[in-house]
Parts: sequence; C-alpha cells; structure tokens
Amino acid sequence: AEIFLRETAKQGLSAKEWGQALVQWCGFEIVQKNRKIPRLGIDVSFELADTKGNRYLADVVGTFEGQRTGLARTDLLWMALGKASVIHAHAARIPYMLLATQKPATRSAGEKVLKQVLGPDRPVARVVDMTKAEDCLWLKDLGQGYNPSLSCDASLPLQA
Repeated sequence: AEIFLRETAKQGLSAKEWGQALVQWCGFEIVQKNRKIPRLGIDVSFELADTKGNRYLADVVGTFEGQRTGLARTDLLWMALGKASVIHAHAARIPYMLLATQKPATRSAGEKVLKQVLGPDRPVARVVDMTKAEDCLWLKDLGQGYNPSLSCDASLPLQA
C-alpha cells in the first residue's frame, strides 16, 4: 500500500482519479463511473464489484488542495451524509462507502456525527482515507471479497 500511495502521489492526480486508481489497485471492477441512482437524480462516483461479484457504491469526497479537505470540511461532510441517507433509504442493501481525501479530526464534532451513521446496514458502510495505508489495505481486502459483513449480492438492483 505504501508503494501504491507513493507512486500515485507522484502522478498529480485529481481526487477522483486517485479514487479510481485506488479501487482498481484493490481489485474492484468499476461497473460504472458516475452511477446514477434510479428515480433519485443522485449520482455516485463508482458502482463497484469485488472479485466475488458483490456490489458496492462509492463516492470520492474532497480534493488534494488546501489544509482542510474531504470530510474534515463541515460542508462536504454534511453533503456526503445527506446523500448517504437518501441512498440508504432507496438502496439500503448495497453498501455505500466514502473515499475521502481526509477524515474528520479525532474527537471533533464531525467525527461524532459521522459515527452515528457509520457501519454495516447504516447509511455509510465505511469511510476510507485514500491517503492512509491501513485504509487502503482494508479496501484491498474488501476488493478481494474478504469482508462478508459489507458484502452484497450482485443480483440486487439499485431500485427500491
């Protein structure tokens, strides 16, 4: 993961390009980029499938510019949580992940709010800090189909 992060950082990618490179490195198939959720008018960065065919939705949040970015920014955090809640109400069977350029600070109000909606069977299944090796390794395990608590049958439609 360290080598991937170091090499990717050298390329000067946008956050969305970095997210795409990361999920592909982790073994996910990108089923669709900019996936529109039927009847909602919402799109997510990626619809993914792991090596076992389990489906996931993932959104990239943040940029690599500035000091506070990603979910450390209150406006981006609330936008992501609102979107997650609507998607969860519509397609709760499909885990939704946030691929962030930065997580909220430890013990911050943002972290406390995020914890209320975080976990399997919740609006946000997982937050992955795209710049942290341990988060990338967790995502790689998921991409290989090694996390049954978040898996979802590939045959499930994105419709209520």
